[in-house]
Parts: sequence; C-alpha cells; structure tokens
Amino acid sequence: MWSAELVGASDIKDGRYAGCRVLLFDDLYRFGETLNAIASVLVKKGKVDADSVLTVTKTRMRR
Repeated sequence: MWSAELVGASDIKDGRYAGCRVLLFDDLYRFGETLNAIASVLVKKGKVDADSVLTVTKTRMRR
C-alpha cells in the first residue's frame, strides 16, 4: 500500500509517452507494488503502448 507521502508522486501531466514502448528498471523486486503502480499510471494516464519490466535483485542471507 502506498504511503500518504507517495500518493500523486507518480503522475503524467502531458502526452509525451503516448504510443511509446517503455522499459521500467527496478533494483529490487519484493512484492511488485511499486512497479505495478508505475505501470498502471503509464498505461492509464500516459497512454503507453506497451511496458516491460527489468529487475535486478540481490538477496543476502545470514548463515
């Protein structure tokens, strides 16, 4: 769930991405909430044609 500080932080106010293909990068994927929220804004408000996601994750385990 988004905290109150982040509501409205990701918004598209013009059509600069309309019809574009977008690749989102995220350094850490845990639950996908951030990527889902950004992708939703891009598709609904930005009229993005397609979006893809690339994540790079390193998990450290204590032994």
